[in-house]
Amino acid sequence: MARTGYAKLSNSFYLSTKVKKLRRQQPTAVIVYVMAISYCSDNLTDGRLSGDDLLYQLDATDEDINELCTVDLLEPDGNGGYLIHDYLDYQSSKNQVEEQTEKARDRKRKWRESQHSHTNVTTGHKRDKDVSHTCVTPTETYNQEPRTKNQITIPPTPSRGGTAEEIQFDRFLKAYPKFANRAASLKAWNEVVTPGLVDADTLIASAKEFARQWKQSGKEARYAPAPKDFITGGWEKYKPTQHAAPLSEAFISNLLGRLPPDAGFTARRDIIRLHQHGTPLPDIENQITSHYAPQEA
Repeated sequence: MARTGYAKLSNSFYLSTKVKKLRRQQPTAVIVYVMAISYCSDNLTDGRLSGDDLLYQLDATDEDINELCTVDLLEPDGNGGYLIHDYLDYQSSKNQVEEQTEKARDRKRKWRESQHSHTNVTTGHKRDKDVSHTCVTPTETYNQEPRTKNQITIPPTPSRGGTAEEIQFDRFLKAYPKFANRAASLKAWNEVVTPGLVDADTLIASAKEFARQWKQSGKEARYAPAPKDFITGGWEKYKPTQHAAPLSEAFISNLLGRLPPDAGFTARRDIIRLHQHGTPLPDIENQITSHYAPQEA
């Protein structure tokens, strides 16, 4: 039985480039992704799923898993399982959920104690017609389970409201190492993203890469370029690497067909991982066959 609680889907989910790609290439993968977030929220896995969870709990196909990894919504964890991309950036962790649950139980306990105390007082004065009392209204009913308040998203919804464009802009600001002049930054964002000159997801990914490199350099965040300058041109040096060729199911199936039958799931995972790291298709073929193909005596 599922725990009482909610998973939240961003208003801008339908605007995501990754989701739009999945709708065209593998529509069922979108359903698997939403179910995966719900599964992790319910089971408090902090965004982790095993291969068996995907295949037998969520009824995902190998094609669904492949496409979700290709658009980086799932990431192989190196141990046969997967991680939902950026899950803990926008979802409550297991520790946070358990802390909220404990607080809810404590509120219930205090309310019950206050009700018990109030009952004793009014019973002692029931013959006094002038005595009146006010019942305490509980914040939660007896039969209400504490809600986990667990949240989900892709792209995630920040705590502040706003349009889909503003939500994506807030994701950019969260990723970028320096905050300066929100109004000027938002103006620059609207000048390049609204007319479609730059994809919002690309800017966000570039900001994350820039932040990673800036941190590695040991420089203080205050010395980073202003966000508006990064948006209007600085992002291009940190644009995510594009694969030279797409990874097709035909390529994977052809390659798996030349390997031992028991290599299927693990080999597929390794093919996807190599492709995500920018490995050319011929090199993927050479590495996989040399690793999994039976050695001649």
